[in-house]
Amino acid sequence: MHLKALCILLLIAPLCGWTQSATPAMEIEAIRQTLPAFLDQHSIAGILPDGENFRFARKLLDFELEMSKGKKAKKKVQKHIEKLEFIADSIAQVLETKPIQVTLADTLFAFDYQPDSYSDLRKWEDWKATYDRKYREFSENFLVIFDTIIGVEYLELTKKQVDLNATNQPIELTALKDGRYEYVPNDSPLGDLTFRGVKIYKPVFNDDATKGCYLFSYVTSGSKELVTQFIFIEKQDGHWEYVEAWRGKAILGYD
Repeated sequence: MHLKALCILLLIAPLCGWTQSATPAMEIEAIRQTLPAFLDQHSIAGILPDGENFRFARKLLDFELEMSKGKKAKKKVQKHIEKLEFIADSIAQVLETKPIQVTLADTLFAFDYQPDSYSDLRKWEDWKATYDRKYREFSENFLVIFDTIIGVEYLELTKKQVDLNATNQPIELTALKDGRYEYVPNDSPLGDLTFRGVKIYKPVFNDDATKGCYLFSYVTSGSKELVTQFIFIEKQDGHWEYVEAWRGKAILGYD
């Protein structure tokens, strides 16, 4: 979106907020179809033989094996490869009979944007400054924060989250179940396969409902840090697909 179009968009958006027409069923369906792809990258599923974390680790080990000099050094790397494959295969066997449990509040939250002391993105001047600063990240993947160029429309969707005028909505966590993931209340006991999700937020969509974004907060497995990310999605052939995730510090201001 060029500056002129952006100006028009912001001038017609009332300061009291923005209300979308998406139905609760559409919101749940978009999350159900896309959140598993995000979890595949961040949960224990990433260590599966076809997982992103496994492939990354295996690529590094293969490179280390190629660069190693001497039989002893190569043998040591080979043992690391075998251990990685053993762990991945063991997890795959467990997941044949058990789901990965994801803790989550039984509420679809409306994002409650909180301006900080130096920026209020509900205001034209502050949003324009952020938009201009982040434009190349989305239009060109300038800082290589994404796997590919995803386009500025997703940046504009974060503005819709900022302006969203909506209320929290109770949900049945069973409605989100898909594939290997089972969603359970936040106060459920934590097991070895548990991913500590915290909150899921209402999606917003573009005008023709082909692209959207929502927020998801979770606790990292290593540092136990609470992280909130924007999840960007796109509808393809009638099905919602995961596109990318973005920590969005410029919008959230705290992570």
